[in-house]
Amino acid sequence: DALNIQTANAGEIIITQGSDGDRFFLIESGQVRFEKDGQVVGEAEDRAFFGELALIRQEARAASVIAKTDCRLAYLEGKAFKRVIGPVVEILQRDQGKWNELSTKYKLEHTTEEEEEKNDQEEEREAAAAAAAVGE
Repeated sequence: DALNIQTANAGEIIITQGSDGDRFFLIESGQVRFEKDGQVVGEAEDRAFFGELALIRQEARAASVIAKTDCRLAYLEGKAFKRVIGPVVEILQRDQGKWNELSTKYKLEHTTEEEEEKNDQEEEREAAAAAAAVGE
């Protein structure tokens, strides 16, 4: 299954909240923002991805995605995404605890920049505590 390319100009709506999930996107270049009910709930840029939750959960899009800057996006159509990712999701969902742990670890759910910074700081504190414990 090949990735397709889509471009979006700054201000262009890429995904509309409530629409059917039919594509999984990877940001090759540019920045996007996520809006839910007209409120900005997050942002993403190069090498980030979005659109997986609607495909995995077979639900309508939870948020709109709007290009903040001109973007170049790679995408998989829904059927190709399910062929590639589907078996993995089915296995993980058999053990919901494992699914929750991995979805958090690999940030399968989108987080705001503030949440990501807080998570990064927590990881740094944990690493420093572990290093201090080894040095004792």
